[in-house]
Amino acid sequence: EYEPLDTNLIKINQNGYISPLKKEGTTELKIKDVTNGYETKITIIVKNIRLQDTDTVTYIYNIDDLVKFRDSVNAGNDYAGKTVYVMADIDMSPACSETVGSWTPIGATGTNFAGTFDGNYHTLSNLYYNSNAYHNVGLFSLIQENTIVQNIILKEVYINNTKSRMDEIDTGAIAGNSSGKINNVGVESGSIIGNNVASGNTWSILSRVGGIVGFLLNNGEINCCYNKAKIYSYAKNGINSIKYAQAGGIVGANSGKITNSYNTGTINAISHEIQVGGIVGIAYSPKGNFILNSYNIGIIGKESSHASQGVIGGIAGLNGDAAGAGKSTINKTYCSVESSTCSWYYRDSGSTVNKYSTEGRVAKENIKNYAPTLGTAYENDDFGINDGYPILWWEAPRIELNKKQAYIKAGENLQLDVVGAHCNVPVENLDNVEITDFTWKSSNEDIAEVNENGQVTGLKEGYTTIYGTHKEYENVKVMCVVNVAKSENVATPQIETGNGFTAILKADGTVWMTGNEEVLATGTGGRP
Repeated sequence: EYEPLDTNLIKINQNGYISPLKKEGTTELKIKDVTNGYETKITIIVKNIRLQDTDTVTYIYNIDDLVKFRDSVNAGNDYAGKTVYVMADIDMSPACSETVGSWTPIGATGTNFAGTFDGNYHTLSNLYYNSNAYHNVGLFSLIQENTIVQNIILKEVYINNTKSRMDEIDTGAIAGNSSGKINNVGVESGSIIGNNVASGNTWSILSRVGGIVGFLLNNGEINCCYNKAKIYSYAKNGINSIKYAQAGGIVGANSGKITNSYNTGTINAISHEIQVGGIVGIAYSPKGNFILNSYNIGIIGKESSHASQGVIGGIAGLNGDAAGAGKSTINKTYCSVESSTCSWYYRDSGSTVNKYSTEGRVAKENIKNYAPTLGTAYENDDFGINDGYPILWWEAPRIELNKKQAYIKAGENLQLDVVGAHCNVPVENLDNVEITDFTWKSSNEDIAEVNENGQVTGLKEGYTTIYGTHKEYENVKVMCVVNVAKSENVATPQIETGNGFTAILKADGTVWMTGNEEVLATGTGGRP
């Protein structure tokens, strides 16, 4: 029997396999021999080993690292050709809050980040900006072409961009505007506000606000993203000027490509003219941009108002910005009937008259079954992550086994175990999942069999795949490929290195080597 003193630090299964639950800590583990009653204690130390930065890789573990990275970019280091990895969930409030002050966007001072920013599906919480300091506002100021931002979740975002600017301001959780690639990003909660308060005599005043970015430019791409925050766009002042407020669940104004993305947040705008949409406020088409495989169930325009013209659509407010302008391709994209009276407005070629389309309007409840229709990037929400509406593939919980591939002899046993459960949003009964929570089967029971406890037994030479399906959540699956060798001839593949040589022991028992022959002699095998 195994009994850890601190059950919040580690867990241990009936086979003695220990899994850490926290990054760091120390506890005692009591081990009892149930046969003779003997007991002993051992000390378990869980330590978070920090990886060291290299010439091409930077690691961010905490808010101090994030601020240091931001300041490095703003001081002139563009990180071109480099990758920045976020290694933990980070609370940003020590660096930006109502009491501390506003976040300075990455790249706000003139140097744009030019590398890859990979969040490793960690969460940045409490991004706070309430200022008139910059016109492009988000976690980043802007994302330039060939730059990638991916695999990150933002939670409890508060952005209130009140810049006074005679032309335009752009506001989004990730960036004000983008010509780069944004993949697998989620905005879980909060409010994103753009308020152009310019008051001079100017031709036009514009505010573009989106859940991900305010303005997606020609070469920009957004894929597999979602927004659940509230969106507001205002442009109300100005003398003798035309005022525009554009607001969208994913982007305020779109000249790029949006695929496999959804919005559930409310969206509103107030101005002389407004364009408000569930995915984009307005869509331009200079280079054949499109919106594909996306959906919106957020309520559009309920608190919106306008003095002259207002176009509000469940997918796009306005598709095509002027008479004769091309329209974006919108395909396999849906909005709920409840979100808006139409899907999108557009201008007919050569006409100044706005028309509208109701294509893609679906009863809200029916959208819960639309994962197959939307495509392979989506899964049914069997976990209650998104109130039953389709989720993106990366939102689904991921379970990690101790083995993805294993080699055993015929007659030998292999014990599979769960070593990690990754849930971007907490899911009941998946935080502390056990091996016995799965139903197990072997794809070839003549090669190996598996029992209800995840124990695999090799039967004869060959290979098979062991599959596990969670008993409560059928979409949560795990697998391990098992190679079974004859009992008299098997070796586990391994690599050994030394002074001047590399030796590889293969599964068939042969040894392959490179380097100095005088240092190492082989029993079987030869040089590759």
